[in-house]
Amino acid sequence: MVDEDLINKLKEMREKGTSKPSDALLMYEFVKQVAAEDEDLKEELEDIDEMVVQIVVTDQDYKYYLTLGEGKFDYAE
Repeated sequence: MVDEDLINKLKEMREKGTSKPSDALLMYEFVKQVAAEDEDLKEELEDIDEMVVQIVVTDQDYKYYLTLGEGKFDYAE
């Protein structure tokens, strides 16, 4: 089950707006937790070849990575 505190943080961010690029990592944590539970999403991730995506927020000098496919979803700074 998705962490209730995480859901509450995301709701608060939606109401107030995000303040820093790293706030996006909370959304990816939500997706990661859902992907661990939802069979349809698991199947979709299994059907995708693994890819690693780097996201760069240039005006904040912030980078993070997403890894998805071959049955997994993960993120890192």
